[in-house]
Amino acid sequence: MLVNAKKECGSENPPLRPESQEPYRHNAFFQKASRWGLDEVLKELDGSPRGLTEEVARVRLDAIGTNEIDQERLHWPRQLLKAFLNPFILL
Repeated sequence: MLVNAKKECGSENPPLRPESQEPYRHNAFFQKASRWGLDEVLKELDGSPRGLTEEVARVRLDAIGTNEIDQERLHWPRQLLKAFLNPFILL
């Protein structure tokens, strides 16, 4: 796959990983959707003016997961130490 992409773009640099292109794909969708009417957007997103049905919400939750960012929380002493190790603290 990387070889084909290299030939297509004519560059020795490897293409971006698919996950790094994800924001661009979403951005293109939102630009296109910004020109649509409400009915078109709701149809594309499988929604309604009243929100998602329980069934659709359950399916999306199972397929995509919760709307949470995976991030390890630092204990407060470590977070305080990290703040003082920041080079911008000298400014």
